[in-house]
Amino acid sequence: MHPDLELKIRKYYSDIYPQLSGLELWARNTFSELCLHEDHVYDFDIRIKAIESLLEKIDKKIIPKLEKNQTELSTDNIFKEIDDFLGVRIMTLVPGSLPILHNRLLNMSRLKEKLISIHYPDTQPHRINAFQLRKESERRSNLNGYFGIHYVFHPNPVDEFYEFSKERLFDRFELQLRTLMQHAWSEVQHKVIYKSNRPDYSLPLDAQFNQLAVFITSCDDCLSSLASIPIDVTPTRQIQLTESQSDFELINRIQDIIKIWEENDSPIDIRQKETIELEKENQEKINILLASTTTNDNLIQKSELAELYLKGGFLEKSYSIYKEIKKIGNKEGWICLRLAETCNKLLKNEEALENLTALKNYLEEKDLQEQQADLYMGAAMCSWSINRFDYAVFFSEKEITSTKQPKALVRGYINFIYYKLALLETSPTYDLIAEYELLNDKSDAALKICEDFDIELTPEKCDTLMYFYTSWSAQELHEGNTKKYEELIAIANKFMKQLYSKISSQNRLLKQCWKDHTVTLVALSANLNDS
Repeated sequence: MHPDLELKIRKYYSDIYPQLSGLELWARNTFSELCLHEDHVYDFDIRIKAIESLLEKIDKKIIPKLEKNQTELSTDNIFKEIDDFLGVRIMTLVPGSLPILHNRLLNMSRLKEKLISIHYPDTQPHRINAFQLRKESERRSNLNGYFGIHYVFHPNPVDEFYEFSKERLFDRFELQLRTLMQHAWSEVQHKVIYKSNRPDYSLPLDAQFNQLAVFITSCDDCLSSLASIPIDVTPTRQIQLTESQSDFELINRIQDIIKIWEENDSPIDIRQKETIELEKENQEKINILLASTTTNDNLIQKSELAELYLKGGFLEKSYSIYKEIKKIGNKEGWICLRLAETCNKLLKNEEALENLTALKNYLEEKDLQEQQADLYMGAAMCSWSINRFDYAVFFSEKEITSTKQPKALVRGYINFIYYKLALLETSPTYDLIAEYELLNDKSDAALKICEDFDIELTPEKCDTLMYFYTSWSAQELHEGNTKKYEELIAIANKFMKQLYSKISSQNRLLKQCWKDHTVTLVALSANLNDS
């Protein structure tokens, strides 16, 4: 490839990358929602084509094609030939799910079909009969045994947020639909043969991959046959309520229920239903447990039962058990926190504060060796919810010092900044500049960890950091430090742009935050011009 052409391609890629990032966010939201409601989807994957991979494709495929057709080698002509700047792959477990998902994709209002090509083994043309294909759809037989459906779609952002930001989305992407086994075969074959710079490897390897593809197709068919056999099983998100074999099995099943709730983010009505079912099946054991003495084993089991009631929405039951555990002498940190959370939900804020104070004293008295980051985070959030920002700052600072996990550290730093800002707003007598310098240390630490470990800042974290730098810049402007103000407002603007690219259309709160901060930045800029 000529260096001048490569330079033009790199520049074009750089220009469209923000649109590709916007399209990636939109696609992730769209197909996450599809996975949530469609049982036939096993998993999906999204990637933006790397520049080196793009150059390789252009050099190997596009340029020879254009030269053969005697077409000018312009960037416009080159990029018209490429549809997979952004690629989506959807995997199913069995081939029988493919026609169902094919129809589902074609009926999605968020997708506008541009091209469909179905790839099938030349010895098995009957496989395409299950799909509703238009006349213009491409039917591509192959010798290597691969079966999959490839689409080129235009995004159709139908929701309000994307209506005013269509120009930020790249105009097309490729989607590949195939089984998990075919996906594994395709990925390895692509890497070994297509990416290989050893043409002498191609022929013998092709033959091996062809044999493997035929075998994989047979395995797919066997799995389909097995999947169609009716068997009496309980779905994975339901709870098996069989008779217990031991006292501890009740607690094990409570832990399983809570784990499933957390993994599936189950709504409160499902939690309440499953809690009631568990109570009915184990009423005698629960009564014995509640009437039991103060042995350590009984206390552990009681706390598990109380957590079930808390997360299942039976607050009064949870409150009474936690209260009893604390009354009989167990003041361990988690009990204080759970009791505080229960009191908070029951609007008993004074009692919630008493338990948070007990937890604070407990932590100050004891030098805990084990990591307690989740305990501190929960305590900080509970303190925040009852407007005790000083407690929230205390617990979030503990959270930072209690873990070495990069993501947990970033979370701790951002939470600290958020709670400290709230405390500053309620304590105007503080030396604000010194406090903002302290917060900047935390902000810099969080950003460095994100950079070192390639951790993506969430919209909430971008919002917090943007608010921090906006507030600090306003303080500097008030003090007359225009140079420092300009530095800070530039950083705030950077986070505002990041937030804009990350906001979900469903998150109205973040949308409003973005608008509020935009107004603030404009007002601050106007003040600078006036001064």
